[in-house]
Amino acid sequence: MTSTLDQIVAHHPDHEDRYEIAARIRGEVLRRVRQAQSREAELKHCPACDTDKPKAEFHRDDSRPDGLKAHCKECRR
Repeated sequence: MTSTLDQIVAHHPDHEDRYEIAARIRGEVLRRVRQAQSREAELKHCPACDTDKPKAEFHRDDSRPDGLKAHCKECRR
C-alpha cells in the first residue's frame, strides 16, 4: 500500500530528487501542524477583564503584531 506522499513523489518528473521532495513535504506538513497546535494552545491576556484567554476568544486584526484585537470578544460587546 502506498501513501499519498509516495504517490506525490512518484509523479514528480525528476525521480532522482524524490527523497528531497518527500522530506520537504513532510517538513512543511509538520510545520503547519505545529503552527495550528500552538495557535490553539496559546493564551492571550485581555487587559479589560484582566484574564488570560485562548486566542480563539479574540477577533482578528491584521494590523496588530499578533494578528488579534487587544480585547477579547466578550469585552468588545
